[in-house]
Amino acid sequence: MNFLQDKLKISLSKRLGFTAAAVRDGSRAADVGCDHGYLSAYLVLSGKCPQIYATDISEKSLRKAECLFAEKGIEEKVVTCLADGLDGISPDSVDDVVIAGLGGDSISGIMSRHGWLKDFDKHLVLVPASRHAKLRRYLYKEGYAILSETAVWDKRRAYTVMSVKYEGNEKNTTTIFEEFGKILDSDGDIKEYVTAVKRRYDKVLREIEKADKIDVNKVVRAREILTYIENLEV
Repeated sequence: MNFLQDKLKISLSKRLGFTAAAVRDGSRAADVGCDHGYLSAYLVLSGKCPQIYATDISEKSLRKAECLFAEKGIEEKVVTCLADGLDGISPDSVDDVVIAGLGGDSISGIMSRHGWLKDFDKHLVLVPASRHAKLRRYLYKEGYAILSETAVWDKRRAYTVMSVKYEGNEKNTTTIFEEFGKILDSDGDIKEYVTAVKRRYDKVLREIEKADKIDVNKVVRAREILTYIENLEV
């Protein structure tokens, strides 16, 4: 590898690799919660995105990202913004929005503050670190549609990489869809994802058995999901 190739090289985690793959070629993208900037740098250096808006609420993380962009010589193609979520990002400046590494509650909170995301031309790549079911429920209630999902097992944690667009039609969700979305249609780490869900609901039932008061709704939901998993062939 020559000096130039080495300089341009960016190694992504498995999760971020799938995240990058979901971003549309040629799109101007916002990388929300960019952390140290690896995803932003990769999207520019690979030629996938002509411009990136990298935001983070942590000044320390954003400074590290800026150092990476300077090291790679891509400062002119990455606009950094010390902000909470999409605050400070102009709706007209981005085509794709990436929100990765936050919980489903946090992601839906960011989305609810920015109505301009409800645009038929915008594309969202959402990678919740937790509360996947709540995010799926929020998306369909607000008129978004999950186009595709990929289950990713990375560093002992189950993620899903969602490709999302606004369609304008509110939809009801089932318990099973909230938990699994469209991951069963993908070629990702389905078995590991399903195992993680099973482990979580086994724990829910164990905790309910020890509780002084039984939450009937939780019991019904847990048993429905566990029964569904028992009949899955993955």
